[in-house]
Amino acid sequence: MRQWIGNDEEGQLGYFRKKAHDRVKRNKLTERLGLLSLATSVLIVFIFILFATSLSAEINTLLTVVMGSTLLLFAIRQGYAYATAEKELIKQYQYMLGIFNNADRRLIQATDESEKRQILLALGQLALNEHSDWMLMHRERSLDEGEIWRMGS
Repeated sequence: MRQWIGNDEEGQLGYFRKKAHDRVKRNKLTERLGLLSLATSVLIVFIFILFATSLSAEINTLLTVVMGSTLLLFAIRQGYAYATAEKELIKQYQYMLGIFNNADRRLIQATDESEKRQILLALGQLALNEHSDWMLMHRERSLDEGEIWRMGS
């Protein structure tokens, strides 16, 4: 039981805790990149509106390239996050973490071996059901090199 369920550092509890944390960090990076590209675009549009007649062609080109580049970087990161089902994986990791946390808590409170076996059986069935859902999701969103270039089209 301890090897399978584990604790904060190992076993399924450790695995799902680490994976959920990593995916949340990646998602926050995507969100920050989106805010940065939006803020950059708004700032550059205001610069164009306020100083359009006084800016040189080189400055106009540079600002346009900066705006386009930040939007492109965000679009690529967002497309990758979608293709790898980042938000769905966060939900699944957090769901599985909750299941294993509840099972761990219930196992600690269990009074006899029969009750522990029932908890482990229910946990195993839930884990298998969730794993099959996971497999279906990944099959629908498989990502290969050719797909990277077609994302968004």
